[in-house]
Amino acid sequence: MAVQYTLVIGVILIALVSLSVYQIGKAKSKNLVKYIPAKVSVAGIFFFYIKLQFISQGFEGIYDILIIIFLAISFFASILVAIILEIFNKEKMS
Repeated sequence: MAVQYTLVIGVILIALVSLSVYQIGKAKSKNLVKYIPAKVSVAGIFFFYIKLQFISQGFEGIYDILIIIFLAISFFASILVAIILEIFNKEKMS
C-alpha cells in the first residue's frame, strides 16, 4: 500500500516541479522549455533515491530502483532530444 502512496506523491511533486519550471521558462526564455522533461526526471530520481535510502522496507527498494532506472533513461533521452533541437535551431538561425 505504501508503494501506491509514494507513487502518487512522486507524481504530484514531479507535476509541481514541471509546472513551476514551465512558468519560469515561459517568462524568461523559450529555450528553457526544452529542458523541462530532463529537470523533472532529475527531480524524480532524487525523490526516489531519498525514498530508497530512508523509507523503503523489504522489497520496496526493488521498485524504487526500477523507477530510478526508468527515470534515468528518460532523462538521457530528453536531454539528448533537447540538445539535438538546440543544434537544429542554431543551424536554422545561421
